[in-house]
Amino acid sequence: MTWEAMYEEEILELVGAAWGAMTAAQKQIWEKVKISPEKWPIDCDLNELDVVEDNVDIDEDEISVEDTFDIDEDEIREEDTLDIDEDEIGFWVVAVFENTVLWYNDREEGFNLSKYRPYGTIAQYGNKQDDLEVAFQKAIDTGLIPSMLEP
Repeated sequence: MTWEAMYEEEILELVGAAWGAMTAAQKQIWEKVKISPEKWPIDCDLNELDVVEDNVDIDEDEISVEDTFDIDEDEIREEDTLDIDEDEIGFWVVAVFENTVLWYNDREEGFNLSKYRPYGTIAQYGNKQDDLEVAFQKAIDTGLIPSMLEP
């Protein structure tokens, strides 16, 4: 299966579906933190990710492309690398509160919560596969959304 970038219409459909699944209390808070979807880059090299929920310690010296995928690194050609269009860079951010964003990872097909720095840049990669209303409720339950925003 080949990954394709998500378009704004598609993220708006996900947000609309989530709106229908939200409780009245969630909807009140959502109205205060939502933004029009914006593409934000991740502040990291995606080849050297520090994934938020990754707790596995791996010695990188013990893993190689050759061993893992049976590929000779010298045989990788430039045309084998991904050619990424400018529209494909970044992830859709749909809500901002305090120093946290709620964003959609279209590669993993799920919503994530991450810090941002500066405004317009996601500070941490996340690979959760949560529905919007689930990720949003996590933000409420964990206190990421300030109590002044609660209904």
